[in-house]
Amino acid sequence: MKIKPNLLGIALAGVFTLSTAHATINKEFDLADATTASSVIVAGEVMSTKVDTSGNGTQTLVSVQVTDALKGKASGIITIALPGGSYSSNGFRVGETYAGVPQAFVNQKNMYFLSDSDTDGVYQVVGFNQGILTIESNDNKEMVKGMLTHGEAVSMKEMKTRIDSEGEL
Repeated sequence: MKIKPNLLGIALAGVFTLSTAHATINKEFDLADATTASSVIVAGEVMSTKVDTSGNGTQTLVSVQVTDALKGKASGIITIALPGGSYSSNGFRVGETYAGVPQAFVNQKNMYFLSDSDTDGVYQVVGFNQGILTIESNDNKEMVKGMLTHGEAVSMKEMKTRIDSEGEL
């Protein structure tokens, strides 16, 4: 008796193998890596988000009002592209998500580690969710927290000092 291969099983095995292989190439950054890889590091507030489906995939364009440029020359409102997003199509909610890609919410304050802008002036986040740190006010002090601080709340002043010292290496 001959056994016929299950084509669906083979296809699914290939998909899971590819997705696992893709996930293993993400690099874990420390502050020195992220600072070196970033052409721009800014603090700012999310003003708006807009899903763009005009290219090869779905992306969310995040407009950020820069309040402080810690590295590079960014000011005013900049645009950051995050892979994925959700939108309505023919009355249905459609979403495309990627592991490790952070979400952006209007009025949220963050510190962003960004790569060079492309020809459209749109920046990319370095290290996916590693490259976005949350800024919160605590006793009238801005505190920064995220993967690059190992979950520790660090004052904005201390974070600037750390970034400056990493940039001198």
